Amino acid sequence: MKQTCERCNPEVSYEIPVFSLQEKHELLQLKRQAPIRAVKLLIKRFAMSHSDAKFCVLHINVERGKCAQCDYHGLEAENEICSGCSAFNFNWKIT
Repeated sequence: MKQTCERCNPEVSYEIPVFSLQEKHELLQLKRQAPIRAVKLLIKRFAMSHSDAKFCVLHINVERGKCAQCDYHGLEAENEICSGCSAFNFNWKIT
């Protein structure tokens, strides 16, 4: 899937794969512990470019419902644009 972020740069789109529930869980844990490891995993496992992988990790919110870029709470969809700052968020529901 191609994705853009109005807050970062609306002119550039990033190629993001569809992640399984297990992959989402793994990426969320890595984002919390060592984001650079999450970027490296995406590059290696999914053959993503560095910029696509970095975009992906930067836009994973570590707290469901809270924007990864600002303090806005209220995100509900899995892939959502924040109404507070216009940033794209991977707001994954992982249980």
